[in-house]
Amino acid sequence: MSFRSSVNPPLPPIANKCLRRADEAYARQK
Repeated sequence: MSFRSSVNPPLPPIANKCLRRADEAYARQK
């Protein structure tokens, strides 16, 4: 399950970039 899919409201590009980085780190931890 993606970390991003739990975020409902659309985010600005900067937040999206941060989330993507967090998502990659989150996936790597599993």
